[in-house]
Amino acid sequence: MKLISERSHPAEIKDVIEELTRQNKRLTIINHIAQSINVEMSYDEIIHQVAVPLKKVLPYDLLSFCLIENNQLIIKSGIPKEQKILGEGWVLHAENSAPWKAIHDKHCFLRQDIPNDPHQYQEDEDLLSLPIRCAIMAPLLVNNEVIGALNFGSKNTYAYREHDFLFVQQLADQLAVCLKNTQLFNQISRIKADWEQTFQAVPDQLFLMDQNYTVLRHNQLPEISTSPERPKCYQICNRCHGHLQLCPGGEAFIQGESATKELISADQQKIYLISAYPVRTSQEKVSNVVLYIQDITEKRLLEYKLFGSAKMASIGEMAAGVAHELNSTLTAIIGNSDLLLRNPLSEYKSTKLLTDI
Repeated sequence: MKLISERSHPAEIKDVIEELTRQNKRLTIINHIAQSINVEMSYDEIIHQVAVPLKKVLPYDLLSFCLIENNQLIIKSGIPKEQKILGEGWVLHAENSAPWKAIHDKHCFLRQDIPNDPHQYQEDEDLLSLPIRCAIMAPLLVNNEVIGALNFGSKNTYAYREHDFLFVQQLADQLAVCLKNTQLFNQISRIKADWEQTFQAVPDQLFLMDQNYTVLRHNQLPEISTSPERPKCYQICNRCHGHLQLCPGGEAFIQGESATKELISADQQKIYLISAYPVRTSQEKVSNVVLYIQDITEKRLLEYKLFGSAKMASIGEMAAGVAHELNSTLTAIIGNSDLLLRNPLSEYKSTKLLTDI
């Protein structure tokens, strides 16, 4: 930028003032974009926040940003929205690609006259079909790590100049931070959603409680986690009949180890297996306890039935053994008695006894 001196020509002074005004306006737009973008926005909402104010300071007919995913550069969103060529979801391969060049160089890449550029890139044919004749690409840098590229295109050749580099890179740096935060937020949200689905898919009662027996999360009552007044565990799951000393959760807090108890419901109709697992902080202190409650009534009834069947089978085996021992002896007695009865010389009294036998 030219410095203003006493000998400066009025035209030069005017140029300097216009340049300062343009830079101030651009800085204002960058600050506005940074403040208007939040982590919960979609990629389309982010590009909209960027596109509208940019029209005032940087001409473009094509605006897009692409992110690196699994070593692929994928266009995530762009303006105009209805565009299919080089639009959302378009993959830019690393070989001979202008955005990839900006990424590898970690520096803005300006192409003033694409139709007459002696070096042709893979996306040139698609750009000329739009038709885009001038483009500038800036790497999206976060802590010197490139996560993608910000791309501008114009239907006019030489639409961008070298002095646009600083603004475009500043804009790309700010946008990169916003996009990185959005990526992290989406990643955490996906992980959170996966765990919540897993948590709620458990058919038995599963909940998290603190040392005051306050329920923090419950798989069958998901609204508890957002409720300002959270219930106590014995208010929604009265398995201990209000006697907290029966709850294995208290034992888990005191001992710092998992605990298990089997309890019968107040009406004597249900049997529950309650397991408590301590949750530790980074300092190895027990902060919360996970309670897992299983209805094992059917399991216990089946065990009782199996035990009864086994008992009856044992009795049957014993009875069969006793019968065998008795029958063996009786067979010998009866056989010998029959032989004695065949003797015609036997006395009457002996004959009568043998007949009775």
